[in-house]
Amino acid sequence: MMKKFLDLIANTSTSKKLSLLPQALEYGESGIDFLINCLRDSDLEYRAKAYNLLQNVESEKVKQVIASGLLLNPGDKIYSVYQAAIWFTDQSYLLFDSVNYLYELIKQVYGQKNYEEELEELACESQRVFCYLDQQEAKQIAEDSHRKSILRHGIGICGFYWERENPDFDPKQWCIDNGVLYKTKWDNLESFRILWEIEGLVQKSEDTTLMDKFKRSKYIYHLDFVDQWLEANQVEFSYQLDDWGSLNRLLEYLELPENVELLSKFWKDGVGHFAFVREEFVQQKAYVRIGKKIDSNSREESNALVAKPKNYKQQASDFLVKIINSPHSQPKHKLKAYELLPDFDTDIAKQTLSQGIEHISIDSILDMGELIELNAIKSSWDGNPF
Repeated sequence: MMKKFLDLIANTSTSKKLSLLPQALEYGESGIDFLINCLRDSDLEYRAKAYNLLQNVESEKVKQVIASGLLLNPGDKIYSVYQAAIWFTDQSYLLFDSVNYLYELIKQVYGQKNYEEELEELACESQRVFCYLDQQEAKQIAEDSHRKSILRHGIGICGFYWERENPDFDPKQWCIDNGVLYKTKWDNLESFRILWEIEGLVQKSEDTTLMDKFKRSKYIYHLDFVDQWLEANQVEFSYQLDDWGSLNRLLEYLELPENVELLSKFWKDGVGHFAFVREEFVQQKAYVRIGKKIDSNSREESNALVAKPKNYKQQASDFLVKIINSPHSQPKHKLKAYELLPDFDTDIAKQTLSQGIEHISIDSILDMGELIELNAIKSSWDGNPF
């Protein structure tokens, strides 16, 4: 009978195999051994089905086999649920609802010793807490976690920033359109510094109308114009600008049981997601308990499951090329970025490698008193990188 079952499994489609797999349990130890072998199948969905079936088997042998969790192989697609990092300031707190997939790469470029000093903002890291094979299941878990966190954190002791910057905001064009003097020397500054300079000029002008225009252009959402959000979401509530009492009454209104979806959206739009989902692809062999919380407080252990988005190579290439081309980058960082770039087979990586490094000289090998060890990077390219 078992042979007949095996022949049936071997000569059918993947979807049909999945529906037939539970029948293996009808064949006693032979069926259990078959399911254990399925845990090493090349198809993730097939492995997962066998893994789930074995969890219901009362057997010491089975318990030992599945103790480590489900096997994930390089290329397997998963949906990770992340808990957003919370950063407390003197006045409020912020949510960091994004994933820094370049953490290890950044550490390699800047070095472990100076990493926290030079990139202090990266202390706020979102943490992977669950992973699922089904996207909708992951989204539901994230939404449930998000709503629970809203009630747990609320407005908090210090309050919160309710704002989202407009990714399409062009500060130079805004200055031209609104008669604000844009200084050409700002072109060499980082984007956030340019915004500071412009906002400083606007504030000095003491023109409240101009400041309102600036904020409404710079931000998609901001506490100074919650009224726009209320109108866009068809919420009938009389909100008074610059009135914290009015804001508290609004939050009390949104926290009514019948407004839970609206409250969730309010936080997502203006503050951020307390929990969110990312589609990722496994980079190296790992064992995980699908749907079970990844218990860890350390960055290293919680990221033991190496999984990254589909466009990771492009992200990494863009990051390294930006360091290489920036006139503000230290020579040692340019050299290290150039060394790492061949690991990413993208058009921009190939182009940059063929051009070499500009704005660097042999004299700068002694950089800030620290000798650059060139021997370790000579093999990463052919010819002179300069």
